[in-house]
Amino acid sequence: MTGSISSLDTKIIESSAAPNLAQMIQGQIPGLNIMLGDGSPGSPSRLEIRGASTLSSNSGPLIVVDDVPMSPDYDINMINSADIKSLNVLKGASATAIYGSRAAGGVIMITTKNNSRNKKPVIQYSFDFTNQRLVSDIRTLTADEFKTLLLEAARNEARASGYEDITQSADYQRFSTPGFFGESNTPWMSTLMQDAITMQHRVSIQGGTAETSYNASFSYLNEEGMLKSLYNKRYTYNAGFNTDISKKLKATVNVNGSFTRRNRNPRGMETAIAARPDVKVYNEDGSFYHQQYQYGGRLVTTKNPLAEITGTRDQEDRNNINLSTSLDWKPISLLNFSMRYSFQRYHTDYDYYASSETYEGSDNFSGKFNGYGKRTNYLTTEQEVEARASFTKTFKQKHYLNLMVAGTYNENNAENYWFAMDNFGDDNVQNGIWQGTEPYERGLKTVTLWGV
Repeated sequence: MTGSISSLDTKIIESSAAPNLAQMIQGQIPGLNIMLGDGSPGSPSRLEIRGASTLSSNSGPLIVVDDVPMSPDYDINMINSADIKSLNVLKGASATAIYGSRAAGGVIMITTKNNSRNKKPVIQYSFDFTNQRLVSDIRTLTADEFKTLLLEAARNEARASGYEDITQSADYQRFSTPGFFGESNTPWMSTLMQDAITMQHRVSIQGGTAETSYNASFSYLNEEGMLKSLYNKRYTYNAGFNTDISKKLKATVNVNGSFTRRNRNPRGMETAIAARPDVKVYNEDGSFYHQQYQYGGRLVTTKNPLAEITGTRDQEDRNNINLSTSLDWKPISLLNFSMRYSFQRYHTDYDYYASSETYEGSDNFSGKFNGYGKRTNYLTTEQEVEARASFTKTFKQKHYLNLMVAGTYNENNAENYWFAMDNFGDDNVQNGIWQGTEPYERGLKTVTLWGV
């Protein structure tokens, strides 16, 4: 397998206050499009190389870190941006010639700072802090505007239905009944919003001798979203070691990973847009207020936007690790043998709980159960062994011969399960999935295994 490498562009990465790598390189590399998700803290980014996407538009580029192809579950934001030396974007024949069909969507090649020969230990630390706030409120109706608009709609509906006396219309009578409208003027969007604060710590060490180099780094990121209860906490680590065992034999070991915990709950925003501004937020005792009224012969309970967002836990935990090791042996100047082993593990756990104050957690406010919880678990592992032998010779400084033989073995394992419960002891303490008293549904565990 041979091929020449040609790139769209190469970017030398500089440290910045961006919370992740995707935001740092957005718009800086021609040909690389980055979609930053829904804007909530920790939302996954989607990468696409122009001219390399498929008709189904679901094939992203292959990410290669220090010559190790990553699994499709790999998130580019797992990498500490301070560890990156350069980023190279490949597409077309140059990409598929090296990585095969996996590179149909292009290749993003990332090189980390893992070569520090003849260098005394250097320790670096950086801290970034950002504060974001809305420059203006999201405009919604005031209580007076809501009342005026609703009564106007009732009058129009009565006239369209042929009522000469609009006060005889059922809707107009209901809306004009004393007590139908509340006395509050609640700005629901402002109630849900807050300043978005981001803090990031990075520390690293690099050094080496004439035969050996090493590097290690750790970073911590804490993001709070503009919508209350949204957050993202991420820990990343990286360690590398390479040494010359002899003049002809070299060894390299790299390990990196991350742990991320974020709350993904966005549902309060859409509830707030439709919420009545004349309804208050809290009862006198501090509990959430839910307005009730009769409609169509039944009792209707309205959603409280703040209860929906703060009373729902939609927590995502990701624990990922990548290990790679390689040996390079060059018995003579014309011949080179190399072997690489890589192991990748991606574990995602979703912990969902809707309290009894929410629409979902109370079975549409029917009171049939107290809280609803669901647990979902995904685990994938991948192992790959690659061996290469290459022969290179130049004849009379004019002719060049390059022969290479390579083989790869790849093994993947994936499993997932989920289950749900309802009727919990309480919303604050006894809300773990194991504390539900009634099974809601049960998931099915699946395992797949294949090798190439």
